[in-house]
Amino acid sequence: MEINDFIAKFADQFFDTDPTEFKPETEFRQFEEWSSMTGLCILTMIKDEYGFFMDPKEFKACTTVQDVFDAVKAHC
Repeated sequence: MEINDFIAKFADQFFDTDPTEFKPETEFRQFEEWSSMTGLCILTMIKDEYGFFMDPKEFKACTTVQDVFDAVKAHC
């Protein structure tokens, strides 16, 4: 699993935000477009792409894209 591939899939869950805005250090909840629905889409993407159901509490503790990537990688 590579961070750049993960970022691309992560960014796809945001329909109005330019994908180039996403970097490992991006605090994704700061985007105006962020909502609980976006969070559910990200959790679904993780399950579909990586076969891992991320606990919503673990996801909520993540601040950056790198945090989410690290959590997924630790379980896959």
